[in-house]
Amino acid sequence: MTHIRAVKRDMVQCHKKEIEPYAFEEQYSGKAILTDDIILIVQDGVLKFANSAMSTVTHWSAEECIGKDFAKLLSEDSFRKIKEEYEKKMADKEVPHFRKIEIIDNEGNILPVELSAETTEYEGRKAFLFVLRDI
Repeated sequence: MTHIRAVKRDMVQCHKKEIEPYAFEEQYSGKAILTDDIILIVQDGVLKFANSAMSTVTHWSAEECIGKDFAKLLSEDSFRKIKEEYEKKMADKEVPHFRKIEIIDNEGNILPVELSAETTEYEGRKAFLFVLRDI
């Protein structure tokens, strides 16, 4: 189990390192990120960036999601958990690196996913890089 966690942690770090050095719009505007993982940038609770896997898994297009309250994409139970962890993380406190949550697809279905999160910077301010894996 330790090896699996280490590989997943490395995966998140890899995604983060790919994205951080560049302005998001410049790097990804009009391009698909070639991964099966959903990659999201959430800042102040609002979805700022979503890759093409978001549409594949949830049937929400990135355009439909950008600017949307991230909480509206989560089940109520998952929202409570994420909110608590979000507040801790923004205060630079330790939170679990991986957790299972439930997201809501475009048809209202509940989908279990594994979420990992890292703090990052977006447009000069603190934000979250979320990687969600369909399970």
